Amino acid sequence: MSKMGYRSHVLLKTTTEGYLVCLKFNDTIEIEEHKPLACLVIKRTASGFYKFEQDYIKWYDSYPNVRNFNKMLDLLEQYDLPYKFIRIGEDYNDIETCSHEPEDTPEQIFETSVEVNIYDPDDYDEDVTPLRKL
Repeated sequence: MSKMGYRSHVLLKTTTEGYLVCLKFNDTIEIEEHKPLACLVIKRTASGFYKFEQDYIKWYDSYPNVRNFNKMLDLLEQYDLPYKFIRIGEDYNDIETCSHEPEDTPEQIFETSVEVNIYDPDDYDEDVTPLRKL
């Protein structure tokens, strides 16, 4: 797989019921590369919710796995299950969010937020900060 192309960081957070719906939908897709969860890391949070996440991933709406991911989000809404989805692109202003918030949604689902940081791949060789007297 080529390393070229625009990359994103994606995150989906949902409940146990949402997690099970996602897994079931994922299993209905026959071609592995088209499965919406094929490239995502899935972890259970300390508060008992599920996060599907991947950084540095090609996330184009034309890709079959992304189209299927969007169908999966539609399915969560049809079942009235809470979720929050965030995609951050390489450009500082390329941030996409969507969510479904039924009336009884636990607040932990929506605590996830976006923070912009400065990143410089030219890492430090040595710290030359002058010593300061307190």
